Amino acid sequence: MEDFAPGNGRRILEKYRDRICTFNDDMQGTGAITLAAVISAVRACGTPLRNQRVVIFGAGTAGVGIADQIRDAMVREGLSRRMQPGASGAWTAGVAHRGHGRQLRDHQMTYARPTAEGKD
Repeated sequence: MEDFAPGNGRRILEKYRDRICTFNDDMQGTGAITLAAVISAVRACGTPLRNQRVVIFGAGTAGVGIADQIRDAMVREGLSRRMQPGASGAWTAGVAHRGHGRQLRDHQMTYARPTAEGKD
C-alpha cells in the first residue's frame, strides 16, 4: 500500500490482513528496517532487546510502525504486551501523551503516556 492517509492505511491493513497479503511501507517497511538495526545493536552489546527502554521521536505513521515492530519483537522475547512505565521493556512512540492538546488517533493512543509522566 502506498500513499494512503495514516488512518486509512492502518484501517485497510487491519481489515484485510487475514484475507489479502498486504504491506504498508510506512508502517511495516520502516519498522522492519529499524528493527533489524536495533537487533544488530543489542546483539553487539550482548543485552537482550526485552531489557531495553525504547523511546521513538515521532508518533506519526512511521514512528508508530517502528514502535509496533519493536514491541512485537520484545513480546516474542517474553515481555508482557502491556506497557510498564519506567521499566526496561517500556516503549514510547514520540512525544504523544494524553492531554497533548490535539486529538490522537487510535494507533497513537496505544503508546500515549500520561501527561504527568513527561514532567519528570
